[in-house]
Amino acid sequence: LVPELLRRVMLRRCRDEVLPDLPKKSYTTLVCNGISSELRKKLDNMYDEYQEVIDMEELPPFEAFSGLRADLASSRIPAMLELVESHEEEEVPLIVFSAHRNPIIELGKRDGWEIITGDTKSEERQKIVNRFQAGELRGVGLTIQAGGVGLTLTKAWKAIFVDLDWTPALNQQAEDRLCRIGQTRPVEIVRLVSDHVLDKHILNLLSSKISLFEKAIDQKIE
Repeated sequence: LVPELLRRVMLRRCRDEVLPDLPKKSYTTLVCNGISSELRKKLDNMYDEYQEVIDMEELPPFEAFSGLRADLASSRIPAMLELVESHEEEEVPLIVFSAHRNPIIELGKRDGWEIITGDTKSEERQKIVNRFQAGELRGVGLTIQAGGVGLTLTKAWKAIFVDLDWTPALNQQAEDRLCRIGQTRPVEIVRLVSDHVLDKHILNLLSSKISLFEKAIDQKIE
């Protein structure tokens, strides 16, 4: 039913048809430790409270979970920095995205890094992009909302997502900052997830949303 209804109102051109030379993207999920006992207890309590909702493949109320999401992103900063350091040693240019500010602010403290958040003016954003594309920076950290559209970061072929936005389309647009005309290598996307059933549930649910959307619009109509 959904594909049939969409066909009546939608004209769709797939990226592979319009830009066949763009490289493919691959995805890796890395499970991170480092959740404090206090945060783990909060996550356990929320899981217990909303287990019925979770079992129905839904999310806890956003208002209840948004603070814990920010805490989870901050708890992954050590894992993020470890990955960043290994790429610096190999001289691999890197892009790091996060739905939250704390991981990105932490990257701004590193030599050879610049960051783009909602506070970064448009002229400054372009200067940062130009420096990165020219090979003057080791990497750029961006919040998904601020840096996920309108920028070209094809100097990098690898991106790390400390966490994801609730909206799958925003995450995909952020990935495409690397996968644009001028990119000559396959793009690698690394997603960090904390070692807790609730955080893994969120990642799985976002992935299922993407899959559901693709099935709805790609299904052939007889």
